[in-house]
Amino acid sequence: MKNWMLEIEERSDKETAKIIIQMLAGSLIFASFFVGNWHLLT
Repeated sequence: MKNWMLEIEERSDKETAKIIIQMLAGSLIFASFFVGNWHLLT
């Protein structure tokens, strides 16, 4: 896990890092929202 993360940090520029961070943050927000409203869906 750590190896490819280091490769991403070394090879990618700041823009790519921003995109990756935004994707991770977005998926975390979606997951927390989905889990938080699970009782409303069932």
